[in-house]
Amino acid sequence: MIGEYLLIEIIVFVIALLVNYRFKLHIFKNPRRIFLAILASSIIFTPADIYAILSGWWGFNSKLMVTYVWIFPIEEILFILFIIPIGSIVFWELGKKVFYGI
Repeated sequence: MIGEYLLIEIIVFVIALLVNYRFKLHIFKNPRRIFLAILASSIIFTPADIYAILSGWWGFNSKLMVTYVWIFPIEEILFILFIIPIGSIVFWELGKKVFYGI
């Protein structure tokens, strides 16, 4: 199904937002931390993806992707820019709250 990867990403992002609001994590009160998480994710995963795709170790089923930007499906760009950083911050904060009561 075209857009399946995008649909899964939207569901994961919505779940992360629901966890954020349900547990009052307030992750959006610190935009600098979100920016740094996006920057770190981009610096780490973009070159790794480029290398893996160009070397043939990694690929994407074009039947499932919405559109491409160079060698990346738009879904992978959204994954690197939003799912990894926001999900990481949400679950880091959730862990602090659950295990340390912070």
